[in-house]
Order: sequence, then structure tokens, then C-alpha cells
Amino acid sequence: MFRHAMFRQAVVRGRPVMDPPVRNDQVRRSGGEYRGRYGSHFCGMLLLVCLFFGEWSPSVRAQTGKEKWTEDPAVSALLERMVDKGEAVGLVSCVIRNGEIISIAKAGVRKFGQPTTITLQDQLHLGSCTKAMTATLAALLVEEGKISWDTRLLDVFPRLRDGIHEDYHAITLTDLLSHQAGVPTNNLGKWPVGKTVRSLRYEVVRKSLAAKPEQQRGQYHYSNLGYIIAGAMMEKVTNRKWEDLVGQRLFQPLGMKSAGFGAPGKRRGTGGKKNKSGSSRIVQPWGHARDLQGKWKPNQLDNSPLFGPAGTVHCSIEDWAKFVSLHACWKKRNPPLLNPAVLDRLQTPFPGNQDYAYGWAAVERNWGLGRVVSHNGSNTFWMATVWVAPNTDFAVMIVANCCDDKIAGRLDGVVSTLIRRLAR
Repeated sequence: MFRHAMFRQAVVRGRPVMDPPVRNDQVRRSGGEYRGRYGSHFCGMLLLVCLFFGEWSPSVRAQTGKEKWTEDPAVSALLERMVDKGEAVGLVSCVIRNGEIISIAKAGVRKFGQPTTITLQDQLHLGSCTKAMTATLAALLVEEGKISWDTRLLDVFPRLRDGIHEDYHAITLTDLLSHQAGVPTNNLGKWPVGKTVRSLRYEVVRKSLAAKPEQQRGQYHYSNLGYIIAGAMMEKVTNRKWEDLVGQRLFQPLGMKSAGFGAPGKRRGTGGKKNKSGSSRIVQPWGHARDLQGKWKPNQLDNSPLFGPAGTVHCSIEDWAKFVSLHACWKKRNPPLLNPAVLDRLQTPFPGNQDYAYGWAAVERNWGLGRVVSHNGSNTFWMATVWVAPNTDFAVMIVANCCDDKIAGRLDGVVSTLIRRLAR
């Protein structure tokens, strides 16, 4: 009941990862041993896996058939152990270096209690990892001259002047994308229904900003609502809804053919469609949460479609890697879509802003030879985590089709293991 209430109010665990994987004082650049918050347990598992499979081999070969990639056996065993212990339902991980996948793995099933295994082509819900995509879309529109970083909310919606509190009159696109606008964490009240998505997002903006803000502009306050407002601004200046904008300007150029919105499979009715024999075909993964007895309970729930710019994108791990590579490559290779200076801006944290930039948390890590960026995302039924090191053109991604109060730490542990073994 409590979790369902969280879902209705869109209280999403989308805070940026600000702890390990791998603090500077916990691991040496080469060799050394990680004994961090989550690392020792997973490194111990890794040692057992490596003894079983022999030397760790991160090489991944393309192959024909159902799966495009050959899985990294050591990582697959690591993930399978988590599933076997009931710590997760399904898991998919990916490591990229210099624009190439060097490790990819999966374990578990699409839906708890059903035998259909999760695949590397499956759509995975990214939650608040969508925010980096929304910020990147904003950068593309800034480069096109459609909007500027300093564009105010009232510049785009002048009719809101008499309907929102005066403290919001000066907030800008930058304020919203860096969580410095002082707006509430989430929509206040019920999500509106009917009309078009664009008009409803405008309605959310109007109603949510009527009261005096509890936070001051210029101070960090993580806000899903802020990204919804930023998305509404982009919709207004282009006369296109956010879903079409991010699809046409980001997903299509990057070749992210599996990308979509909401719970994987649900919109097309393919998540659990009955076949001719009457049995259920689970053709995309379901999300999961613990029930009162602690068992995994599957569902196809997600936040309102109005939540889109803040966290409703789904795609395959390979397609997510295409987007992540854009943010990993710009210091060593020529990036697509945006020039290095723009990507640097998106990843540069604001002073006193708890290390948050535009859709990314930014921290220093020895393994990344300096600044790295990260984020996680969850609609409370999925969990996704990504770490990106632009100085070494390296990134790690992992997604679980389940969520409880321990899953974030478990994924951090896997990421720490992958970084320690492959970030060289």
C-alpha cells in the first residue's frame, strides 16, 4: 500500500549516486583492494567466479543468432549468483571503452515465477537516468537557437505571470536542469488526465508553482518536477511534444531503435499477451517490488506519461550504451551531435550544488583520472545505474528489473567490481 502510494505521487528514487563505486581513498589506480561500502562482498564473489572460469577476459565478440554479443562469463556468473540468492529478478550489465562494448552480461528472468529469461535485446526502464537525455536534448536546442540556457520560464510562458508565485518568475532553463530552481520535488496533487500530454504538462507547471516555494532559487534541491517544467519549455519553443523531440533529435541520430517510454512492452500490449494456447507470452521484462511477505511481485506500472522528461525512457542496454558513449568519448574522440565544449558544460558541476551538473552528478575518481559523472534511476520497480569517465572514454551501466531498499547498494557493488577490473 505504501509503495503504491509512492507510485501515485511519483516519488522516484532518482537521486544521483554520490557515494562509491570506488572512492579515491579506497583503491589504487592499479592493483590494490577495494573494501568500501559495498565492495568487499562482491569482490569476494568475483574471486570465486574467476577461479571457476580462469583468467578474467573482458573481450566480447559479435555473433550471429538471437544474441548479438557473446556474454562475459565471469560477470554473468556474478549476476546469476545475485539472482539465485533472491537479491534480484533480472539483471543486465554493460561496460564500454573507446566506443566499444568490452563486457556485457545478463542473468535472471523477465518476470518472477515465469521461466522466460531476460535477454540483451530487452527493453530496460532507466528511470531518472532519462534526465541526462533531457539535458542533452536541451543542449541540442540551445545549439539550434531554439532556446538559451538563460531563457526564463516566463519568457516561454508569459501568461503564467499572474498564476505562479513571484519567486518563480526569474527561474531559467539552467536552474531547472541543475536542480537550483527551488521547485518542489514532485508534482503537487494528482496528475491531471485528458487532453494532450503537452497541455497537461503545462497544467502541472501552472498548478505546482502557485504556492510560495519552500526552497530558495540557487540552492540545490533535487526535483523531478523541475525536469518536467524544462520539458514543457522545450515543447513550447519547438511546438513538438518532448517524446517526439528526444526521439527525433537524440534516439534516431544515435540509432537507438529500441528506445521508448513507460513500462517496457505495456504500450503495445506485449508485456504479457496471451497466445493462441492461452498461455502468457512475456516478451519484455516486468518491474518488481517486494510484497508484504518479502517476495518479488511483478507489475507493469510506471509514473504518469507526464513524468517523461524526468524519467520514463526505456531501451536496450546496447542502445543505452550508444547514448552513454556520447558522454564518454568527447575528450578522446570526436563526439556526434554536440561539440566537446557543450558536453563539458553538461558535465561540469555548479559550485555549492552538491556536485550536480545537467542531468549528471559529477565527482572526482582516481580510476577515471579525474572527473567522472554518474546517475541512478528508479520508478520503485526498476533500478538503473551508470558511471562515465570521459578522461578515459570508459563507462559502466547496469539495470535490474526490480527494486527494494538494498538493490542500489548491490548494483553499486557490481559496478565497483567492473571498474576495478576493467577501468585501465
